Amino acid sequence: MGKGIIIWIIVVVALVTLGVYFFYPPTSTFSSCAKAGEISFNGTTIESKDCCTDLSLISSASEKEYRDNYKEKGWFYEEEKLYPLPGSPSGFISPPDDAGFVCSDCGNGNCELWEHQYNCPKDCE
Repeated sequence: MGKGIIIWIIVVVALVTLGVYFFYPPTSTFSSCAKAGEISFNGTTIESKDCCTDLSLISSASEKEYRDNYKEKGWFYEEEKLYPLPGSPSGFISPPDDAGFVCSDCGNGNCELWEHQYNCPKDCE
């Protein structure tokens, strides 16, 4: 009779384990890639995941955040046009330091909702 109880306990534990696994499957922030328009790096929560193949990282900062960043650094823009800050690579408009990143297919000829003239000038000029 002792063997029957042990077998019964093993079966119950196995069933409970399977039930927990199927109702609460394990998740990971790195289990899948970020698609176009999805956050790759969140500057607030520090969560990240890689972009899917053929996508690149662009700043998730809004156009207003770019302009405010320039005002904070004492630089101005005119007629809604920003110019590179001194020390920046030629043609590079600096995003705010705490901006996150979004995955994008910048350069595909379409100005997507998450792209704008500062983070994807190729598509949104």
